[in-house]
Amino acid sequence: SSSSSSKSSRSGASAGSSSKRGMAGTMRAARARAFGRPKEVLQVEDGVAAPAAPAKGELLVRVEACSVTPGDWRMLSGDTRLMKKPKAFPYIPGGDVSGRVEAVGEGVTRFKVGDEVIGTWSVFGIGGFADLTLVHESLAVPKPAALSHIEASALANSAPYALLAVQDTAKVKRGDRVLILGGSGGIGTSLLQLVKHAGIGTS
Repeated sequence: SSSSSSKSSRSGASAGSSSKRGMAGTMRAARARAFGRPKEVLQVEDGVAAPAAPAKGELLVRVEACSVTPGDWRMLSGDTRLMKKPKAFPYIPGGDVSGRVEAVGEGVTRFKVGDEVIGTWSVFGIGGFADLTLVHESLAVPKPAALSHIEASALANSAPYALLAVQDTAKVKRGDRVLILGGSGGIGTSLLQLVKHAGIGTS
């Protein structure tokens, strides 16, 4: 799969950032009101209800960037044969985010308010096209300082899958030669970089 990232809501509808919340408990978000082409069904709105306080094990994240994945695109278009449909309309798409921790829920030990994090989803990725979203601590990692928020959000889901393929599935080791079919998109480009970094020959 591949992913692309969008800048803050001041530049487009696919990410929340430093735009001010209109009133207590509300935020700016891009919501889909029906299936269709994104430019036809996505609408950036102020005054959308912000997430509740983070539950046990959750982080409340102020989104700086949210990537747009093939799964997001298929869900928006209504091609949901291989994935879950949104529970109801309108809904906020997007699940792979990069941002800063605004609040932490009970039991969170790995992060504190102000930390920069990358977050992803487990079963159903929604809520990322907004100023604020909730991410479970187990699905978040610290954002490397060398990466911009845009770059980090594009790696949130595809890079871990590439790492699993190299380390756990194929068990690639130094000296192996690897053929990568379709070395493009999010997973393919991550695979190429991982095997090159490990000193493994590629085709």
